[in-house]
Amino acid sequence: MAKIKNPHPDNFKYSGKEDKFLEMLYQLPDEWEVWHEPKLHGGLTPDFVIWLNDVEHPGIIIIELKNWSHQYVKSVTSDNIILSDHREEYNPIPKLKRVKENLNESLSKHYRMVPGLQDLAVIPILCFWSEDVNKMPELLQGDGEVNVFGKDIARDHEKVETYFINIIKNYYDEVEVQAPVTSIDMKRTLRQYIDLSTRVSFASGKISDPRTQKAGDKHEKPIISVLDKYQERMVFKEQLGHQVLSGVSGTGKTIILLARANWFARQFPKENQLFIVNQIVLCNNLEQRYKIQYSNSEDDLNKIKFKTFGQWFKSALPIKVFMTS
Repeated sequence: MAKIKNPHPDNFKYSGKEDKFLEMLYQLPDEWEVWHEPKLHGGLTPDFVIWLNDVEHPGIIIIELKNWSHQYVKSVTSDNIILSDHREEYNPIPKLKRVKENLNESLSKHYRMVPGLQDLAVIPILCFWSEDVNKMPELLQGDGEVNVFGKDIARDHEKVETYFINIIKNYYDEVEVQAPVTSIDMKRTLRQYIDLSTRVSFASGKISDPRTQKAGDKHEKPIISVLDKYQERMVFKEQLGHQVLSGVSGTGKTIILLARANWFARQFPKENQLFIVNQIVLCNNLEQRYKIQYSNSEDDLNKIKFKTFGQWFKSALPIKVFMTS
């Protein structure tokens, strides 16, 4: 059974097509990881992102899921779609391209540190749950960058699994690169930039536990990931002062740090925060993630700083050192 990495609360109501599609995704291989509506770099939210943790053909699948019939679609342009009930929606194919570009851009910051990441396949796919692809308007039948499949594949997990593996294999064959070996660093980096979707409630404007929110609550801005009780206690702890946060890779240190910073910013909105870390790359990573996940304005960003020790030392003590013989 595939793992859903950002589950909704138990009382969350999926749309009919998403519920059925998720039932199918659950039957994919155990090693695969699925996100539902994650907010990625750039703020875009695809319906699903799937990490194919496959030994031979690892890759990322980005999916937009539509329940349209061909009669329901009245007209299509390169940007917009007019439906039979007079609603206007975005054309999902350009959106999928932007999602792919933005995800590649965020991952590119780690290309030099994570061998093989620059060669990883990122495949955008449009899926029609209730229709055959060849019945849809030509502008919705995909192109060289976005693949499309319909109900003949979407409802059968074995066909979907085969389709995903083949399309990733074909990608590596076409670009003539060898599929990268999946490492712990690669998994960690991917999860950092995909798993940005967190369920929050805006009813009170306060930090909320994602597992207690009600169906229909908005979740545009993430507050904390779905953490265990011990991690949540660290985030919401009223006591201030020095604390030591330690753990092996993948135990949630970074998200706890960022969520704690966000908690402090909302409890003490007039105070500034300074984080001193050991690498400039980590500074940039933390600053980018905080901006995407938590900041509501430039004022938010001005109140929190991430610096290396050297950067802080030079700004705090502007002294000159003279060498003498």
